[in-house]
Amino acid sequence: MLNWAADALWEVAKKVYPGKVDIAIVNMGGMRREWPKGVVTVGMVFELMPFDNELVVLTMKGSDIWELCESFAQYGAQGVAGMRVKIRDGQVKEVTVGGKPLKKEQRYTVATSDYLSGGTDHMTALTHRVDLWRSELRIRDLYLEAVQTQDTIRGRMDGRMDIQP
Repeated sequence: MLNWAADALWEVAKKVYPGKVDIAIVNMGGMRREWPKGVVTVGMVFELMPFDNELVVLTMKGSDIWELCESFAQYGAQGVAGMRVKIRDGQVKEVTVGGKPLKKEQRYTVATSDYLSGGTDHMTALTHRVDLWRSELRIRDLYLEAVQTQDTIRGRMDGRMDIQP
């Protein structure tokens, strides 16, 4: 569910944000339900995301995104889209954004929730943002729209968070 949720958030953010959106981040704790095979109902989407979190887009330095990935190494993987993270023995070894190595001095845009933008769930690096754009759109509503426009919902593991002890 994390990959699907991050992908869905990223796709919507790219449509509503007036600039480029490089990545999206969602937290494992924000996803409260798995979906079984079959029809996905409105109630199931509310159970998945029972919060009124708002989509925001942060502008961040690459060094702060690297710091965010270090928190993933320490506290556990989260859902990401548009980036890949390689962690070995609790250390971040590689981060790519859009298929290119993360540049610590470059600025990137990050779609996420207003909840996470406050640095919750060990994501304090998100508070180091350079800028914050508010969409005034509830993420749950965006997930509802995504479900209604997709014939099949597939959660898939694709190595975007590659963590090995």
